[in-house]
Amino acid sequence: MLAEQPAREIAEIEEELGAVERAPSKEEILAAARRPIELLEAAPNLYVSQGPAEKARLLKTMVSNFVVNDGNVSVSMRSPFDVLARGAKTQDWWS
Repeated sequence: MLAEQPAREIAEIEEELGAVERAPSKEEILAAARRPIELLEAAPNLYVSQGPAEKARLLKTMVSNFVVNDGNVSVSMRSPFDVLARGAKTQDWWS
């Protein structure tokens, strides 16, 4: 039984090392972080220039809830667009 413990520990360490090796690179993380910002910047032009199906897809990507109240539409943004919109509005990017 004592001989099994070091083998189990070695297997756990090897598993943790494998997870670290499979982790995304810094470049991949930064590229993934840039995509929502680029989409947010392009959204107004994309919406104006696209057809109805593409407009619907864009809205479904960025917005989760549409509420119509007295003829006014309000929306809830999906993550991470909600954080970006709140930061742009308040200039408080860390809350």
